[in-house]
Amino acid sequence: MARKALTPEQIEAYRKKLCETAYALYLEKGYEAVSMRALGTRMGSSAMMAYSYFESKDDVFATIRAGLFQRLGESLSESLEQAQSSQESGLQALFVEYAQFAQREPKAYQLLYLINQPGWVQHPATVLAHTKVKTLLLEQTKKEQHNLVIQGEAEVVAHILWASLHGLITLELSGQLHHGHAFKELLPAMHKNFFKQV
Repeated sequence: MARKALTPEQIEAYRKKLCETAYALYLEKGYEAVSMRALGTRMGSSAMMAYSYFESKDDVFATIRAGLFQRLGESLSESLEQAQSSQESGLQALFVEYAQFAQREPKAYQLLYLINQPGWVQHPATVLAHTKVKTLLLEQTKKEQHNLVIQGEAEVVAHILWASLHGLITLELSGQLHHGHAFKELLPAMHKNFFKQV
């Protein structure tokens, strides 16, 4: 008797479960330890079963990254809304929340920005979620550029802000901040030098 075809809901549920398993394995053992064979074993099936739902490991992690970028975007949007409701700088709120996200979820941040996964640019959901995060920063930079020490084209200024903050976060996550100044000291100092003091 032929096996009954899965419903779209069942397929989506299995894909979600496979991504959750892959992320848990990544958190436990690192990116290199995750393979389609390892996923199949962890889920009590086979690599061929995993390949039935995703083309490759890159495809699995592109899907995971889409979810993580969405979570980051929601966290940033929430901090922006809170700042605006209290008439505070939205851009400064984004600056702080971005750093706090990296501190709360360092493994997630590393997966988003520090692990090379070239295939994600062909993954529409990941590109969309990534673009929303980038656009959030760019649009708020345009609105508040008058409050910044750095002046110039808004897109360039936004990229400078992000690259500088990302650099500090990367040094912290890789354990390279060992020259007498801790992350908690450098973050406010960076903040002070980027934003005009009222």
